[in-house]
Amino acid sequence: MNWYVDLVRNGLASKSCAEYNQPDADAAFINGNVSMAFMGPWNIANIQHDNPELNYGVVEPPKGPKARAAFSGGSNLAILASSRAEEDAKAWIKFLLRNDNLVSYTSELTYMLPATVEAFDDPAFATEMYKPFKTALEYATAYPPLGVWGTMENDITVAFKAIFTDYVTGRLGTDDVKKHLDDAAQRVDAALKTEK
Repeated sequence: MNWYVDLVRNGLASKSCAEYNQPDADAAFINGNVSMAFMGPWNIANIQHDNPELNYGVVEPPKGPKARAAFSGGSNLAILASSRAEEDAKAWIKFLLRNDNLVSYTSELTYMLPATVEAFDDPAFATEMYKPFKTALEYATAYPPLGVWGTMENDITVAFKAIFTDYVTGRLGTDDVKKHLDDAAQRVDAALKTEK
């Protein structure tokens, strides 16, 4: 976390970044107000819509002291047990997962990565823009599905924002990063204890 604070401390990131949430960071990049942002392939659609003339490239996440790391996640296609149209829902999911449809809507509409290896092998995903995302999937990890994930994410985000706010306002002491992160860890541990 000190590394992130040092980005601001050393002038590599604006102090205003301390107040950004992810949509703020995305918008700042898309509008050309910041030179880089951690984003995903889903942001390409926003760039195409909001600033199609933006001159940008995509690179892998930077390597840390031990290795590169990336998050792998996504959305699920699910049918509720109480569905009154289960067969129609199954037909819709099969339609969405048909290779030609999967390639079409992920490469032309959502810019998300397709859910099957066969679709990802399509030439639409062989571009320089998709290459870093493909490479990152080789070392990406996903966290387990947790009912308390929203609570945990909020606790971590609050701690990160507090650290940056304390730095920007001149209140960040030598042990404060650890204190904020320890507090977040305690909250995350408490949330995990409620997971069923």
